[in-house]
Amino acid sequence: MSATHHPNADQRAGTDEPVPTTGPLLTPQGRAMAFLGVGSSVAGWCLGWVELMVLAAGCLLALALAIPFVIGRVRVTIVRSLETERVTVGDTARVTLQISNPTKASLGTRIIEERVAHRPVPIDVTGLRPAASHEVVLDLPTDRRGVIPIGPAVAAKSDPLGLLRREVRHVGVDQLWIHPRVVALEPVPAGASKDLDGPTSDTSPAGDVSFHALRAYEIGDDHRHVHWLSTARTGQLMVRHHVDNRQPYLTVLLDDRATSHTAEGFEVAVEIAGSLAVSSLDHRQPASLVVGDRTLLGRFTRAGRQEVLDGLALCIPRPSTTSFEPRSHLRSVMAAEIDTSVVVLVTGALNADEILHLTHGVVGSDVRIVVVRVDEETSEPVVVPSTTTITTSSLDHFRLAWKQGLT
Repeated sequence: MSATHHPNADQRAGTDEPVPTTGPLLTPQGRAMAFLGVGSSVAGWCLGWVELMVLAAGCLLALALAIPFVIGRVRVTIVRSLETERVTVGDTARVTLQISNPTKASLGTRIIEERVAHRPVPIDVTGLRPAASHEVVLDLPTDRRGVIPIGPAVAAKSDPLGLLRREVRHVGVDQLWIHPRVVALEPVPAGASKDLDGPTSDTSPAGDVSFHALRAYEIGDDHRHVHWLSTARTGQLMVRHHVDNRQPYLTVLLDDRATSHTAEGFEVAVEIAGSLAVSSLDHRQPASLVVGDRTLLGRFTRAGRQEVLDGLALCIPRPSTTSFEPRSHLRSVMAAEIDTSVVVLVTGALNADEILHLTHGVVGSDVRIVVVRVDEETSEPVVVPSTTTITTSSLDHFRLAWKQGLT
């Protein structure tokens, strides 16, 4: 996908006018030369040493001669394009830079720098003929979940001795979203409706449990559901629309406290929480996903698959210095997600007492509790009354354990 599609004018790659980001600046070599020149001048003046004065004059002359090399326009055109803006951890991601010479004269050596995750990647472009172009393909790191800024790409001018340097921005900033890995999971078993006649909605799955509304006949509808009075009144064949209001409602809570996870364990926990939420969306089952005190998906927070994965890409462990009480927060989440039939708490290697303290009395007796413990050291199960516990060390292992735990 071309980077020119960003709505923000500061981020429109390939369409940005070249913008000087810095004036002529001293490089480390230039600063050393300036320091040597000024120091030699002062020392030569005070001591009366002609040799030091000559050295000072040479240093200052070198700096003066470097100025013409860094003034003027950097005549080059740069266009960036990303293969895709969103990938999964471990996938291949590349960025392509098209560097062109728009002038009628050949260009000498140019130093182009593309910044990847705030780190400069130098690209040498030598002897570009008039109207010629040079294409460079860079591999992007995708080994960690997150958002990587790409850019800005700059063209640099420098003198032969590298004393002065001037940068001109040609391309803005794009972002590469690296989503956590997710897998398809078995759907949650049907939940029990608190009201046999409701609640229902147009998005409820079709069924024969509760009458929802009258609608126009569609091919394949059961003729026994035809509503003849409405048909006679409207002149159009109308049927009763029944829905199944006993569908499950899954609420997933990701414990994001840094004290609950190791670095790798937190990544596994994010993958598990994401798999649960995304699988529910794929199965068209209502669900909510709460990370710490931030709701990514829920009753009042509508989101699709991409929005959920984008939110998870930005998740970081909560610092231990932050005041956060998970038990009271769990209670508030359950009060908001009142239709929950199954609640899954994804946390670290908590023991039985910690789990019991966290969940006891927080959810109703009609809500099934599942606690997923991410523990890299042991797979020994933890027994907690009225709670299903799954101890896992990887997403693949959890997929098998989840299927077994539903039965």
